[in-house]
Order: sequence, then C-alpha cells, then structure tokens
Amino acid sequence: MKIRRELKNIKRELRARYLMYFRPKYVREQLTKRKGVCGGHGCCGLSFFSKYRKCLGPDGKTCLKWNEKCFSERCRNYPIDEKDKAIGTESYCNFYWDKQK
Repeated sequence: MKIRRELKNIKRELRARYLMYFRPKYVREQLTKRKGVCGGHGCCGLSFFSKYRKCLGPDGKTCLKWNEKCFSERCRNYPIDEKDKAIGTESYCNFYWDKQK
C-alpha cells in the first residue's frame, strides 16, 4: 500500500513539473482560478523530491510560513489544480476550484 502511495506521489510530481516547464499558460490559468489561502499545513512540502521538504518545520508537518528558504516556484504554484493536491491532504487543503458546469 505504501509503495502504491509513493508511486502516485511520483506521478503527481512529474505531472506538476511537466506542467510548469512545458505548459506554463495552463499553470497561470489554473492559478487565477484557484481560490482559498494557504493554511500553513505544509502540503507543499509533502513532495516526493526531498529538496522541497525544507518547507516543513521541525515537526515535519507545519509550514515555515513561506520564508525565503522555501519560497520556491513549486511551492508557490502548489497546488496547480485538484489533481496536484498531495495524497491525504484533500480534506484539509484550503485551496479549491469551482466546478465547471
């Protein structure tokens, strides 16, 4: 079960990287549609790639409130869309998008 979850996280991260580098227009559009504010839960630091784990505080769960160390492009853009939310954070992530009719 844990391996499946990690594979999903890898897929999610690769998708986000692809969108940021090859589809920046889509990313900008989604960010303008995104509603809500960061709740400081550290969701952006739950990346598979460890270099973004520096966004997390000493307890490994709370965000360091966007200080200079963790203000990376990936963290700023997290989540790009609903599919980009880290597995297990859907219930408490404050960002959302209106459903298309």
